[in-house]
Amino acid sequence: MTHYNEKELLALELAKALNDHDSYGQFLVFANRYPAELLRKKLARALSLPNIRNRAALFVSLVNNHDRIQNM
Repeated sequence: MTHYNEKELLALELAKALNDHDSYGQFLVFANRYPAELLRKKLARALSLPNIRNRAALFVSLVNNHDRIQNM
């Protein structure tokens, strides 16, 4: 049986919600860098917008944009 830590579980949650298991590694980096609450907020935003072709790309953009805003 595989045991996952909290960060790995969050990365899996993001991958599943965004239907993008290939980006698990990037989501794990985010899980180690940002609070879960922030990532879930960005996930909810990415999932809520209509007519989005690539929600995973939108999610990554939202997270990266947050990082840019914080470093201004």
